[in-house]
Amino acid sequence: METEQKTVALIDDDPLVRKVIKRFLKGSGFVVHTFGTCEEFLAAVASFTADCLVLAVNLGSCSGFDVARHPLVTALRVPVVMMSGCAEEEHRAQADALGCVAFLSKPLRPPELLDAIARAVGP
Repeated sequence: METEQKTVALIDDDPLVRKVIKRFLKGSGFVVHTFGTCEEFLAAVASFTADCLVLAVNLGSCSGFDVARHPLVTALRVPVVMMSGCAEEEHRAQADALGCVAFLSKPLRPPELLDAIARAVGP
């Protein structure tokens, strides 16, 4: 029996981070859509179904928290994994308050990322 691939939407403003994480997740069996800005993601979110969002906290024009709170995203009820290069307690508390599945510090450790996504998408 073949299992359906889960889809991850990755939003990070660093092209190298997007490339590395996308390659890793694809190699782990996920379908991955990447976006460099909040606006790019919000313009495309209705065109595909994501099982999990992986959001950077700092995205330039807005934050990953802004994306997670956006009405289009909250209506979809998609689990969120938040990540940050400067993991401050305030960010961790905001992620907890939003109900994020995980808050990860960059540089990401592959097992932690896979574990967080697995918890988000379920069996």
